[in-house]
Amino acid sequence: MSREAPKGSFALFIWLRLKNRPFIVSLCALRVQIACRERHLYVVPDHGLSSGSIQQVRRRLFKRRAVGWSAAILSALILLFLLVFWRMREVIAHRLSFVLLTVTSAEIEAENTRLKQAGLIVKDGNFFKEHPFDPPWTSHSLLIPSSWNYQPVFTGLIRRSHRVRADLLLEDLDVLQPVMERAYGGWGSAAARGWSWDKWFADWRKLLAAKGTAEIPFREAFAPVDALKAFQRDNHTQIPLERGADASSDGSQTALLASTPTAPCTEARAGGRLIAISTNDASQHVRAAKKWSAGAAVFENEYYISMPRSFGSPQSVLCGKVWIPLRRINEREGGLWSRVVWRLVRKFRHDRPRVERLGDGIVYMHLPTFIWSNYEGVLEKDWPVRKSGDRVLIVDLRGNGGGSESYGLKVLKGWIDEKRMVPFGDLGVELNSSCLYAALRWNQAVESTPISFPGQKKFLQSLLDRMAQPYPSGCP
Repeated sequence: MSREAPKGSFALFIWLRLKNRPFIVSLCALRVQIACRERHLYVVPDHGLSSGSIQQVRRRLFKRRAVGWSAAILSALILLFLLVFWRMREVIAHRLSFVLLTVTSAEIEAENTRLKQAGLIVKDGNFFKEHPFDPPWTSHSLLIPSSWNYQPVFTGLIRRSHRVRADLLLEDLDVLQPVMERAYGGWGSAAARGWSWDKWFADWRKLLAAKGTAEIPFREAFAPVDALKAFQRDNHTQIPLERGADASSDGSQTALLASTPTAPCTEARAGGRLIAISTNDASQHVRAAKKWSAGAAVFENEYYISMPRSFGSPQSVLCGKVWIPLRRINEREGGLWSRVVWRLVRKFRHDRPRVERLGDGIVYMHLPTFIWSNYEGVLEKDWPVRKSGDRVLIVDLRGNGGGSESYGLKVLKGWIDEKRMVPFGDLGVELNSSCLYAALRWNQAVESTPISFPGQKKFLQSLLDRMAQPYPSGCP
């Protein structure tokens, strides 16, 4: 049964004997011809109609309209932003970057003053070379002012289109080749295995010369780097740095075997292709490990294999005549957008170290990449302290990209016997490094960690002292 609402209301109400809460149905969808100012029919329990009920309905309708209009306005703004972003992307991504090649006298003086104020001592004259990218190469080559590293975040995101002028990159190879020869740790090992560096650079130059002044995608421009990485696996080399998440930076992945292998494993299947497991490379072999589960009285045996991410998703491994399925550890579940959001969160959120007591004398320690931003301001007082009953310490280094090991030792203090640790210099292996090493480490260090951070000043002074050492002519 229906009747009009009191005069002055703006909708038609229908009283029904319902026990459920008020809800709304669309009259337009039902094609009901009812003369009312609003386009919705409100159904309410049979408790009588009061002015308070009318006001309540009005407020609800107003809120619905407000939310609807807000959503519409927000959607329009997002669409406008995407249109502007796409247009700017096309403009900025193809605009030549302003490349600085000469350090001015003012910049040289300003840097000398800044280092002096920080308590750092340059023992061999000025810190900068006027032309840092030109020979003759010295221990101060490649040093650049910190202001040269600056690039607005928004512009940087737009430039992710990853295109480069072929002729300009061709000129850069004249600097890259002598620098890699002096400073790339894999130069000698690749040559010893039959890699021809002269041919590699010659083919790269030929590829770029054929493109003239055209802008080409990073993947095409740096395809020779991918060929090098396929020949000699290296998860630390990134040319250029912008390809950190691309093929130029090949991280590792680990997968668990579904069952215990009963024979040597000789082949793996990943990404739909077969990959031979080298008998001479222990890093490719299936390994045994111990797994601890909450509530378990003993450790369980597990077997795993590691391989580069560029191989694709691990599928199975051939041990003897049996293919054993593989399950990748830390596989991110969800669709494309959930993985994108997860990567963005990891990129902009600092990964903090932590120490947790798992129970039964087992302690878990997570050590992220050894950089200042991950360890600054960490509250160690909240961590558990070592007890006499502790029998196992699990140190999780997954995702650790390296850095200064002093950060990790600070967390480990009290849990390990530092006197039993063998210093790097006592390993009995003599390592040589180029005179360019200190300059390259300086550029990376000052960009990632403030000079004022404890321990950073001492490290930077050691680099300055290294630059001041006498080096043979030509900076080998």
